[in-house]
Amino acid sequence: MPHDFTIPQGWTLEGTSTLVGPEGDLRITFVELEPAATIVETALAGWRQIDPGFGSKVLREAALPPMDGWDELHQVLYEVPAKEARMELAIVRRLGSRAFVNLVRGSTAAISRRGAQLSEAFSGWKPQGYREVSLQDRAASLWTDEQCQKFKEFIVPAMAAMQIPGVSIAVVQNGRIVWSDGFGVRRAGEQAPVHAETRFMIGSATKPLTTLLMAMLIDQQKLSWATRVCDLLPGFALADPEMSGLLTVKHTASASTGMPRQDAEFVFRYSKITPEERIAEMKSMRPTTGFGETFQYSNFLVAAGGYAAARAFTSSGSLEAAYESAFTELVRRPLGMRDTFLRQEDAQNGDAAMPHALNFEGGVSPLPLHIERAVYSVAPAGGAWSTALDLARYVLLELGNGKMPEGERVVSEEVLLERRAKGIKIDEKSCYGLGLFISDESGLRVIHHGGNTFGFSTDMFFVPERGLGVVVLTNLYAANLFLVAVRQKIFELAFGAEPKAEKTIAAAAKMIQDGVAVLRQKTSTDPSALEWIADLIGTYHCAELGSATIERRGDGFWVQFDEWGSALGCEIQASGDRLLRLLAPPWRGSMKLLVDPEGKTLLLDQAQQKYVFSKQ
Repeated sequence: MPHDFTIPQGWTLEGTSTLVGPEGDLRITFVELEPAATIVETALAGWRQIDPGFGSKVLREAALPPMDGWDELHQVLYEVPAKEARMELAIVRRLGSRAFVNLVRGSTAAISRRGAQLSEAFSGWKPQGYREVSLQDRAASLWTDEQCQKFKEFIVPAMAAMQIPGVSIAVVQNGRIVWSDGFGVRRAGEQAPVHAETRFMIGSATKPLTTLLMAMLIDQQKLSWATRVCDLLPGFALADPEMSGLLTVKHTASASTGMPRQDAEFVFRYSKITPEERIAEMKSMRPTTGFGETFQYSNFLVAAGGYAAARAFTSSGSLEAAYESAFTELVRRPLGMRDTFLRQEDAQNGDAAMPHALNFEGGVSPLPLHIERAVYSVAPAGGAWSTALDLARYVLLELGNGKMPEGERVVSEEVLLERRAKGIKIDEKSCYGLGLFISDESGLRVIHHGGNTFGFSTDMFFVPERGLGVVVLTNLYAANLFLVAVRQKIFELAFGAEPKAEKTIAAAAKMIQDGVAVLRQKTSTDPSALEWIADLIGTYHCAELGSATIERRGDGFWVQFDEWGSALGCEIQASGDRLLRLLAPPWRGSMKLLVDPEGKTLLLDQAQQKYVFSKQ
């Protein structure tokens, strides 16, 4: 292999160009070759170098948004029988007259638990001729009316291309909010406009607020980063007894413990579930990678840390009440965040956006508001509602290293900055601190955290050395690539970065359209094609996720879970595997249940967790 690439911790090198994951169920090969006539043919030529008989059918080929240092990026995904729970994928990058292909084969569980290390390997491959643009020596331009106008000229068509109903934004520079505005509407099909004061759910952008709360309690000597969770939450336990006793407040916010993401438990069951009950569910959870070995994101763990910190704040009342009290006294009031709430009913009592997601037809639909209650029992990890202006107050605190612009010190600089210390590695340019991502973006140190719920997407970032920060709120599920483009546009306007925000939007919009087309092609909705589902009518039960009842509705079929339901489509794979696909947004065909040959069980494969609904 003529080029160096990064070997992640615990991986082994097989031959000269293949890396094998620690468990042996994940492989990535590096191939350099001359590009063929098409991307699919280029990927196939790469596969044939390591497997001459490779002939998997292409499921989807997509051009990815532009990335510094490369002329083109593409992804080729191949069809694999659902029951095999694995993935075949090619990443094709072009630089000059050469193609650089990464070939990935692995179980879905391995890709989930080792995804950060895959990114590390991808990003670490930098062949001769690879050059990145650096903004390291560029000061931030002052944000003026001209920048505002150029941003508006970008954002309106970008929202249309990506079908974003509403956006709220605030820009912070040199200790003050220099611009804020709203675009679009709170609910699709209605006229009420979005403002800078409009409330949105912010999802995981709640996490930095929770670690800020922790930092304030450390200042008050009510806990330390090294305080054990079990000392604050008596009875707290994981399936691993040793880890249960070692886990500290710092660990809960570090994404480094090996605990996997396990969100299905609160997605499928949330009404009347208390934080105490949610914490008790963690007794069955165990890490899937070693402590400090790789980045794995756990909402349950952050929630446990937040509730533990809340218990250090007050020993009385429920965990929900304790966290709300701590959040109000330590975050909302000191920072002047008057429009930030933890309760949906409080947030909706005023100027509030509604959640939306793409539907099966490719359009945008409002979602029932109750589905956003799923995160309430894990509120410290993602339950807050806020506004662009309120979150700008938080960004001002960060840029002031613990002081508000008015001069009041809210938290000590030392403890605040500990949250930004580089922790577990994500890839060559990114790592995770304590509830914050730390990234090198074209030579600039960017501190950030986004957030996604079923119907909202958020980005919040700041560049400490340049005194610049931005908050962007949207009311659409999984609008991540839109937010990437917005951040790029800010960098273009503030630092003179290479213009590619519009290209990112164009690539992202096509990826979404192609993705909708693939799901619609794979999923049958014709009544005659669905008739076999009649044999499945009845109630199924899953110990972790509750009940699922399949019933006939009109000329189709419906599945009703404990909290929500969906119309059903189906897919019969070439292997004979039968899949039920959920058509309702936000799933729009992407969530599927594998039906066993006898129709007695339905399998929901969530990569590292497999959930079985058994017929009653």
